[in-house]
Amino acid sequence: GTTPAVAGAAFVSRPDAEETAPVMDAVARFDAETVTRLLLADWARLGVIDFLERRIAPVVHQVGEAWSEGTLQIRHEHFVSERIGDLLRTLRLPFESRAQGPLVVFATLPGELHGLGLQMAALVVAAAGCRVLYLGTDVPIDQTAELAIDINARAVAVSVSSASRVDAARAQVADLRERLPRRVDLLAGGSGADVDFAGVQRFSTLSDLDVWARRIVA
Repeated sequence: GTTPAVAGAAFVSRPDAEETAPVMDAVARFDAETVTRLLLADWARLGVIDFLERRIAPVVHQVGEAWSEGTLQIRHEHFVSERIGDLLRTLRLPFESRAQGPLVVFATLPGELHGLGLQMAALVVAAAGCRVLYLGTDVPIDQTAELAIDINARAVAVSVSSASRVDAARAQVADLRERLPRRVDLLAGGSGADVDFAGVQRFSTLSDLDVWARRIVA
C-alpha cells in the first residue's frame, strides 16, 4: 500500500488530544493558514523542546494514526508533512544564522524518505548553537561521509523512521560509521533507529540531543 508521508513519528511524548484538537481540526479541513497560525502561537509560548515534543510530534503521530484508522486520508498526511516541514525550516534559519558552534551534518539513509524527525533534530541542534548542514532525505552513504570529512564536521546525524527495514538500516549505519573518522560522532534517532549499534550515539529524546549539542558548543 501507500507509505504514509510521516510514518512512525519520532520523539512522541504522551499525545494530548485536547491540546492538539484545534490543529487536527484545521488539518482535516486542509486549512494551512490556521495550522501555521496555531503552531506559531505554540512556538511563542513553549520552549523549543516542549514545542516539538508536546505539539509537533503528537500532531504528526495523531495524523498517522488517523490515516491508519481511515479517518484521514494520505493527502492529509502529505499536507501535514509539507506544512510542518516548511515551518520547521523557517524556525531553524534564524538560529543557523547566529550559530558559531561545531558543524553537524543531517541526512537520512538511502531509501529513507521521511524527514520530519530529522527536521526536528536539526532545529534542536541549531537552537543549541551548533552550525547545521542539512542534506535532507535519501542521501547515499558515501556522499554523506565524504562531505562530513571535507567540511570537518563534528558529527553526522541520521534519522531512521519505522518505515525502514531494520536489517537494511543497520547495515547502512554500519557502513556510514566505518567511512567516518573516529573523531566524527555518528548520531541516530527516530522510531526505527537501532538501539544497540556499536559506535553510534542513540537519542530517544530531543532533550538528550539538546544536552549533547550544548555540551559540544560549550
